[in-house]
Amino acid sequence: MLDGRLRATVSRGLTPIGHGLERAGVGPDVLTLLGLVMSVGTALLIGSGHLIWAVIGLTLSGLVDLLDGTVAR
Repeated sequence: MLDGRLRATVSRGLTPIGHGLERAGVGPDVLTLLGLVMSVGTALLIGSGHLIWAVIGLTLSGLVDLLDGTVAR
């Protein structure tokens, strides 16, 4: 979880991206589904031993999760 200062900083940075996604018609449900698919793919990468790719997948799925919260607000 993010503390107060870091949460505010991240929120300020992601808010314009979230608004852009909203204008493009991408809703929070789509981002949730995308995050789920990416998380499953990351789990498969971990299971198959592709750890470098798994770190990239984990980072991207985390970013999608942050954007999901931004769009939902």
